Formats: sequence, C-alpha cells, structure tokens
Amino acid sequence: MSQQYDNKGQVSFWKNENYSPSNKQPEWRGTFIVGEDFVAGDTVEISLWPNVSDNPRAPGLKGKGQRPNPKYAQKNNSAQAYVAQPVEDEILFKEIWQ
Repeated sequence: MSQQYDNKGQVSFWKNENYSPSNKQPEWRGTFIVGEDFVAGDTVEISLWPNVSDNPRAPGLKGKGQRPNPKYAQKNNSAQAYVAQPVEDEILFKEIWQ
C-alpha cells in the first residue's frame, strides 16, 4: 500500500530568473497548495525558510500556509495596534517649507 504525500498548505518559492529592479517583476515567485478548508477571502499566514538543496530545480524557499492562530491574532491584531494617530502636521509642514 503506497501512501500519498499530503502537500495541502505547503508553500514553495523559486528565484525569478527574469527579475531585475527595473522591470518590476517579483524577485521570487511561488505556489501555495490550497486545502479544501480554505475559501475566498480567508486570511492565510505564510511562513518561509531557506531550502538548502543540491537540486537546481528545487525551490529556494519553502514553507507553510495556514490559518492564523486565534491565540496570537487576538494579542497582535487589536484595533489600536494599526490605527494611525492624528498628527499636527500643519505646523511641521510650515516649519520645513518656509
């Protein structure tokens, strides 16, 4: 009996050979194997690690995609953490440009 490898949630990235800073292409391109438990609009956390391999066709980065852990999401995603605070930039603007 052969076991089939379950690669759902796996992420792989390869160095883009056509990348250059002037052509606006991404430096890395990759794939994410979506499991049936993901639907449109879901947030997916991606974790990547360097992939050390002698195979020239192997991805340079490998990792995992998964749902955010609610234990950490509640701590790190509080509404106040990402809200920009108002700044009295009118005074700063006048001082710099006059």
